[in-house]
Order: sequence, then structure tokens, then C-alpha cells
Amino acid sequence: MLDTVPKRFNEIIGLYGDLDIFIYKENDSRDFKRQIYSDFWKEVKSVGSGLLHYGMRKGDKVALISDSRREWIIIDIAVMSLGCIDVPRGNDSSEDELTYIINHSESSFIFVENAKQLQKIISKKHELKFVKYVVVIDDDKLYEDKLGNITIISYRQLLSLGHDYLKDYPKMFDLELEKVSGKDVATIIYTSGTTGFPKGVVLRHESFIFQLDRINDYLPSLEPGQIMISILPLWHSFERTCEYIVALNGLSIAYSKPVGPILLKDFAALNPHAIISVPRIWEGIRAGIIKKVSESFLKKILFNFFLKVGIFYVKLMEKFLGLVPIYRKSNFLISFFVKIIYLIGLILIFLLNFWDIFWFLKR
Repeated sequence: MLDTVPKRFNEIIGLYGDLDIFIYKENDSRDFKRQIYSDFWKEVKSVGSGLLHYGMRKGDKVALISDSRREWIIIDIAVMSLGCIDVPRGNDSSEDELTYIINHSESSFIFVENAKQLQKIISKKHELKFVKYVVVIDDDKLYEDKLGNITIISYRQLLSLGHDYLKDYPKMFDLELEKVSGKDVATIIYTSGTTGFPKGVVLRHESFIFQLDRINDYLPSLEPGQIMISILPLWHSFERTCEYIVALNGLSIAYSKPVGPILLKDFAALNPHAIISVPRIWEGIRAGIIKKVSESFLKKILFNFFLKVGIFYVKLMEKFLGLVPIYRKSNFLISFFVKIIYLIGLILIFLLNFWDIFWFLKR
């Protein structure tokens, strides 16, 4: 029974194995790298097996302190595959906030994105009651010293240990994966804590499955091989669920930043099919476009003209399709002839946009 998110990923790897699941940049590189679905699942199994090597078992809590990146999803799926419970948080969290969340959730294993986040943990090491292991995602340093009872390792070390564990116990990860059910707790997401201490929201696997099954019905057609740009924080349930949905449909997730110049460059480079966003993102994009077209008087005139044409076209289409509510009884003949007028208007605007449509199809 496919009643958990990891089980569903395990099911679709055979379908999309050679397609890209992640498009990403490493460090300060300007060039995108890609990871295919089959390699993604191998990495998930290595991370999960690394956790098994360190004695992590079903019900244990794993804190994940990182901004959005491909490793976030990999760690998340690996943790949930074992029946462990992940406790995600962003890099903007303070030392005191992290200390409270880690202690309150009783997390014994922590993933941090980089040395800066590691320093937050080190500064509070004497207050962390349950932590035994910390993994640094960005750091390839070979840690040898312990911080009291806390062992620090790099993400690469964990992958290596997991790879060896898989060789010795090739069936263990899959056995643990099958033990997890929809009724088991998947994650604890803490609120921002603006009105006091953060509150932990406990979500079961069945909560995510319910969303996946329902939201799919309301989404536009998603085709394997298409690209979605990710810019929102993954530790928020909205972005997290959306990334599950697109990945389970064979799309690629491209990681960008919600910064106008960076996002617009990535749009141009990737030509994405979808983006999960909030209104503020589009306000920033609009401001960037307006600034660009305002550099030339002719560009500004043409832009404003075609913008008005586009708005008029959308309104005509809504009326033609009957998407605008009518609060009085309508006459059939009048409605019929009005729709013909709307259709003529749509055809005229379509002819106006013909060369524009032709140009984009050629590209």
C-alpha cells in the first residue's frame, strides 16, 4: 500500500529513472548541474542507511536546519523512509529558537546546511539535551573531535558510511521503508514563535498523502520532463507538498532564489513551465520588468499597449467561457449574439498576436 511519500517515490523511480529530478547550482557556481531520478533514489538510500548505521530507528527525531536545496528533499525522504520524524527549520532561526525546538522535539540527530549553522549548535552544545550527531551538508571537512557527547560528520562521510552499510545489509533500508504506515508521524513543523515559544505542528504521513491525492485534481497538466522553479522555503508545508507533487509527476525541480535579478536570469536560462510562489514574488518580478521597459520610451509605449490588449483578451475570454457571474436571468438570444461578439473580438486579438505566438513556438 502506497500510504507514505517515500513509498510513492520508490514506486515512480522505475518510470522516471533517466529524467532530471533536480537542477541546481553548487556553491557560487553560475552553471546548473542536474541529478536524475535514479541517482536521487540511490542517494536517499545511502543517507537512510547512514542513519541506520548510527542506530536511528522508527520514531527518532531528526532536526533539519537548512534553506531550500536538493539535499533537503533527499534527507527528508530518507528520514521518513525509516519512520523517523523530521523537524525542519530555516537558516534564519536564532540560536535560542533552535535550542528550544531541538530540545522540545527531543531531536537526537541534526543536519545543518553549513558552518554558520553548525556554529549555532556549537554555541549551545551544553544546553542540547538529546543531540548525539550533527551532519554538515556543505562541509567536506573530516571531523575528528567530539563536542562532548556530540559527534560531527560531513554529509559526504554520511553517504560513504551509508554506502558501506548498504553493502553489508542490502535489504535493511527497504524493510524499514515497508514498516512505516500512513498513521505514523512524518514531521513536526514549528511555528515562527512570534507570540511566544514556537508550537510544534505534528503531521502524519496520511496528511501528506491526502494532500497529494486531492491537489493533483486541481493542477494544470503536469508532464514528465517539465521544469518547476523552487524559491520558497521548503520547511514551509506549502512548498514541501508542492515539490512532492511535481517530483512524483516526473518534473524537474530547479532551485533559484527569490531575488529579482537572480530569478529573472534563471527564468531566461531554464524557461520553466511552473513556479510555486506568493504574491510578493510577482510584485518583485513586475517591478523588475517595469524598470527594464522604462529604459526606452518606445519599449514603454509598446509594452503598455500590449499589456492592455492582453488584459482585454483575458476579460473577453472569461466572458466567452461564462466565467463571469451573472446575477440576473439572461435571454438566450441576447446571450448567443453577445457570445458571437466576444468570439469576434478574441479572433481579432488572436490575429494581432499571431506573429508573437509563432515566434515563441519557433523558440
